Amino acid sequence: MSLDLNKSTWNRVTLGEVARHITDRVAPETSGLERFLAGEHIPSQDLRIREWGIIGEDPIGPMFYKRFQPSHVLYVSRRSYLRKTAVPDFSGITGEKTFVLESRDEDELLQSFLPFVLSAERFHQYAIKNSRGSVNPYLNWKELSQYEFILPSIDEQKRLANLLWTVERHRDSLFNLMNAEQEVASRLISHVRQYSAKQKVLADVASVRNGQPFPKNLQGRPVGDIPFFKIADLDGPGNDRFLTIPGNWIDEGDLRSLNASLLPAGTVVTARVGAAIRLERRRALKNPALVDDNHLVIQPTSIDPDFLLAVLSETSLAQNGNSGVVPSLNQKIVRSVKLPDIPPEEERIVGAKYRTVLDARDDTVSEANALSALRSSLISEIFGE
Repeated sequence: MSLDLNKSTWNRVTLGEVARHITDRVAPETSGLERFLAGEHIPSQDLRIREWGIIGEDPIGPMFYKRFQPSHVLYVSRRSYLRKTAVPDFSGITGEKTFVLESRDEDELLQSFLPFVLSAERFHQYAIKNSRGSVNPYLNWKELSQYEFILPSIDEQKRLANLLWTVERHRDSLFNLMNAEQEVASRLISHVRQYSAKQKVLADVASVRNGQPFPKNLQGRPVGDIPFFKIADLDGPGNDRFLTIPGNWIDEGDLRSLNASLLPAGTVVTARVGAAIRLERRRALKNPALVDDNHLVIQPTSIDPDFLLAVLSETSLAQNGNSGVVPSLNQKIVRSVKLPDIPPEEERIVGAKYRTVLDARDDTVSEANALSALRSSLISEIFGE
């Protein structure tokens, strides 16, 4: 998609020449405002804000005093590599390291165009390069205000802003659809739990054990006969529900030297140790494979594999884990997990429905990812020089 841009007529400006930093200082407890935004509430590479803290209920730091209004542009200057620029649709308070920005003159810079100036990869690279500090780097207004870019005419800004905000609104609708689809899947399992007259323990229908130790000398092979998954693969592209793309491979000779047996397709795996258990990620093997011993392996014996994955995906295991410096889940805890006890045919129906809903969610995610790529491409075309 080409925007047919003629940049020869655009003006070179600095951010400080066309935008101002708003420092409307208020005390949270007397401001009359309800919400505040910390850095964790502002998403990366997404202009929409969907989370916030409540003043008087949630912990708020002493350096939260900047009031913002709807349509102000918020830029989180601390750890600028996180690429956090957002536009609130409500009034609130934010912290000292979040810049509250507005156009100095909308005859020169549209407020609706400003968020995209601060969403360009060119800008993020500038912010990263000019940040101060090593452990928790931050950017001062002086450096931020000196960022240079080329600015289209107002008519061109209107055209481009309308296009980019159309993409943003579509992305937002897809985000809402993803949440709705996940809610449908979760409610399905909740309904089964609520109306199942009986329960059974996991140990009666599945085996539970640790994954396979993975010697370092066998790690790092990009090709091979047998996929070998590590914990990092749970977050890998294409591994959202089913493990399909491994970071490591071994061959048949390695399998024999390990005295290991392949796990069959349909085996459910989850993190066994460390902070990863709090993420509550469950994955199923798409094809026979091995997983390392940072996983717990849950292999169905007399339960529908899709139903098992569905119920475990909607079951918190971390809350029953062993706390400590290194959190962990042991086999005994997981074996005692209770599942709805329904007839096998109903298991298959519920498992298939759950999978169908999340298949639809995956399609929505793919469309959202494609839109994100389009967004990045358009912004790069506009602000690339």
